[in-house]
Amino acid sequence: MAPGGAPARRWNWLGIVSVLPGILAFGILPLILGLSAILIGTAGLILYRKATGRIGISSIIGIVLGIAAIAVTIMLA
Repeated sequence: MAPGGAPARRWNWLGIVSVLPGILAFGILPLILGLSAILIGTAGLILYRKATGRIGISSIIGIVLGIAAIAVTIMLA
């Protein structure tokens, strides 16, 4: 590859992993899985931002899903 070519693509694995408990939190163990989605998403957001200088959208999606699942659980309780 020539110098000045496109940089290697980096994946935000923690962000991608945080989406799974965020989705599952709507069905089972909403407080535990919602909190884990928020924590994993935050860690993924910080690490991805530090490594690439960009914001990881998958981390933000995981955080929002975790917050939404906890909010729905509190409202329905």
